[in-house]
Amino acid sequence: MNVKDLHIDAALTNLSVSYAPSGFIADILAPITTVSKESDKYYVWDRADSFRSYDDKLAPGAVAKTIDFNLSTDSYFAEEFGLRVRILWRELDNADVALRLEQSKTKKLKDSLLLGREKRVATLTLNTASYAAGLSTTYSGASQWNNVSYAGDIVKEIDAAKEAVRAACGSMPNTIVIPATVIPTITNHSSFRDHYKYTVNDISGNGLPTVLRGLKVVVPGAQNTTSNEGAATASVGDIWGKNIIIAYIDPTDALDSFTLAKTFRAQEWMTRKYYIEAERSQYVETNTIEDVKIVSNVAGYLIKSVIA
Repeated sequence: MNVKDLHIDAALTNLSVSYAPSGFIADILAPITTVSKESDKYYVWDRADSFRSYDDKLAPGAVAKTIDFNLSTDSYFAEEFGLRVRILWRELDNADVALRLEQSKTKKLKDSLLLGREKRVATLTLNTASYAAGLSTTYSGASQWNNVSYAGDIVKEIDAAKEAVRAACGSMPNTIVIPATVIPTITNHSSFRDHYKYTVNDISGNGLPTVLRGLKVVVPGAQNTTSNEGAATASVGDIWGKNIIIAYIDPTDALDSFTLAKTFRAQEWMTRKYYIEAERSQYVETNTIEDVKIVSNVAGYLIKSVIA
């Protein structure tokens, strides 16, 4: 950074223009469970046993039947994620008040780390291998909702995916992830309008109801620069692409809670500042220690490429 660039005209002293990512959903889709160790095991109860019924009728004086539940373990391994930013002392000496150099760089540092977390959660939950057989599909051609030949019913397809999750895990899914780029196709399609034109009053600013077929609507909006650093033209794309996830997300943070994905966090975000005299600089560093895992591969349904 050129020191001259930190001094701006007096007319602009009240303005510092900055771009910031928004629309993060990582904490919703992979809720955080605080753990005391960076790696450990946790219990997994057998799914079949959880839904098994028994003959529990007792004759007078009879002893109740003894039952048990199979138990296994899984494990997590938290890794450290962090970045730092350098601020030259000369930059601080020459920066105008409006720039709030240290605060601005610290915020942008945190934004970069949140983007990294968002990408980790998206990469995991948008991978068909993260779901049990029959709980993911990829659309193409006439099956895509914005294809001119598409003749299906969007709402019925959402219902079918919802039922597939319920049948697989025994719990009704409660969340649907619909990226912003997909919303116009849904809200403008006749099959969606026919279902809701006389019944839905609670419409959000994006045209979707806040709850769709019993599913809380979550709209990711985070974008990521895909072009190489220093490229003449910057390319920016949506992290969550054109994919839909229907999932059961446990609202609790219990270690053994049943949910699609979970973040095992051993250290919350920590920001520290330190100085390096020889470089005549100060550094601001932020990090966390966590692991993001699919906890139940039957608690969600992934539809990839719902639009072209």
